[in-house]
Amino acid sequence: MKMNRRQAIAGAIGVAAANRALAAKGKYAPKAASAPSMAALAKVAAMPVFQGGKFDKPVIIQSLELLQFDKDYFVLLRSANGAEGI
Repeated sequence: MKMNRRQAIAGAIGVAAANRALAAKGKYAPKAASAPSMAALAKVAAMPVFQGGKFDKPVIIQSLELLQFDKDYFVLLRSANGAEGI
């Protein structure tokens, strides 16, 4: 069967539409954003922030930087002896 340009383009569009429909079928719907409860916030606030038992001697902080990547925030710490941590 001989195919002309119009039939080839129509076939390509049909295949692309079918692939897009099949790919969209497998995706998950995003969860609705919900705020944490006051009880959950109180529980997290009561937890210890720093566990000092892991250090043999005091760590002198030389600098502290707040870094942002999209919606995420990181804290970069540098000690006086050159150690870094995020």
